[in-house]
Amino acid sequence: MKKFGTVSLFVTILYLIHGNNLLAGDSHEMLQPFEAVYRIEGWGVVEIQRTVTLSYDAPIYKMSLVNEVTGLASLTGYGPIVEESQFKLMLGSIKPIVYSNIDQSEISHLHDSIQFDWESGLARSQRKEERFIFPVEVGVLDPITVELSVRRDLIAGRPYDTYLVHDVEQIRTFQVSRLDNVTIDTELGSFEAIHLIIDTGRTSRLLHYWLAPDISYLPVQIIQYHNGKVEVQATIQKLSLK
Repeated sequence: MKKFGTVSLFVTILYLIHGNNLLAGDSHEMLQPFEAVYRIEGWGVVEIQRTVTLSYDAPIYKMSLVNEVTGLASLTGYGPIVEESQFKLMLGSIKPIVYSNIDQSEISHLHDSIQFDWESGLARSQRKEERFIFPVEVGVLDPITVELSVRRDLIAGRPYDTYLVHDVEQIRTFQVSRLDNVTIDTELGSFEAIHLIIDTGRTSRLLHYWLAPDISYLPVQIIQYHNGKVEVQATIQKLSLK
């Protein structure tokens, strides 16, 4: 890292998660609360600010992603879209409890939810009026906690190539691969970053993540490619570790 500017607040694209300043314990690893901001550009002219926070109220962690349209597009009244996950750390594993992704304006009719019942081994989910029930086992994640799990495993030296993710309508297999490190320039400075590719199983779409070890392996840039072309890009602007 060449420089690091004044830090305050946090944002990401579709699921940016921190939590890598870890204190190892006998049965779990504590995650450091934070707040951050990313600027998201894509889909033509749309600009979005995503604010992501991680908080802890023992024994529950809560990760929230608030997406707000900026510029002229904000006049449409669309959003904010709030994506949230509540989870526990148990025996070194993330166990989601509740997940939701809701358009507060109701314009898009986006209203997703998942409830994990680990005692019964079932997860109940809903997308609009359609309901689903799936069996789940320890290790199944939600759309937010999967990225946190990748970073935790990377730091700990554990395998990080395959993850099961409950995506409301089905349980998908995410495949993770690694490319050469690169330098990413941001408003916070220049960072040497680990380049990961996440294949979510969606046709013709790949997510590229650049994680910076100098700031607890937090993503400094995320790009979604569709048919080999950039569809949306998120770049970190501000960061505050609690």
